[in-house]
This record gives sequence, C-alpha cells and structure tokens, in this order.
Amino acid sequence: MQRAPDVTLIHAKVHPVLGDSPAWTVEGLHLKLVQGGAGGVGVVVVSLRRDADTIELCFDGVVDFAVAGNFPEAGSRLRILDVTHLLWQGVSIRVESVGPGLGFWARSVTIPDVAGRRHRATKRRSRPIRSEQS
Repeated sequence: MQRAPDVTLIHAKVHPVLGDSPAWTVEGLHLKLVQGGAGGVGVVVVSLRRDADTIELCFDGVVDFAVAGNFPEAGSRLRILDVTHLLWQGVSIRVESVGPGLGFWARSVTIPDVAGRRHRATKRRSRPIRSEQS
C-alpha cells in the first residue's frame, strides 16, 4: 500500500460505526500485532464509554499505528473516517484522536458481541451496547 504523507482527508466522511453521536470517550486501548503481517498489520481494540454504556470497536488490518504515551487522557475522543474514496488497497478507515494522542489506518471495524463474534459495523445494524446499570 502506498500513501503520501501529506494526503488530505477533506473528502472523507465520518464512518457510521458510532452513528451521529460524538459523546463516546476512550476508556481503553489494546493492540495485538499479527505475526507475519506486512507493514505492522495488527488488531486494535478500543473501549469507549458514553454515560453508563460501554462498547468495544475492533479495528482489523491496522497499519501506521501511532500513540502518545499519555493516551488516553480523561475525555479523549476519536474521529473515525471512511477513506474508501482514496482507493488504497487494504485500507478503508482512518482513526485519529480529537487532539494529539492516537492515529492509525485500518481495513475494517467490527463490534464484538457478548459471545465474542464480530459483526461488521454498518449504519443499518443495531449495535450491542453493554450497560453497567444492568
């Protein structure tokens, strides 16, 4: 995959995985590198919180992962962009924190359900959300 370091994301649209709610904050981050993967391909799981609800997003095919030592700070938020318009092989998502802290490219994002299965995240699918009040 070839990318220009000065690529513009002005035409990128917000990915529908979180709907139109910017209220999710980052609670945790887990990185798993896939052995033998080219270009540092791996999986990143991000735990997000909104009020009493938590959700995990599983990003697959992660490349060019960068994180600051103090990430996530309290109230850290993510910007998840659909970058399919760039037509890069193996990359369809750009994830970056609002403010400094985190950035990477990914092939896909899924939402694991309670049984550990993964579902492609789309606008039409209802997302399982765990509530701590249950």
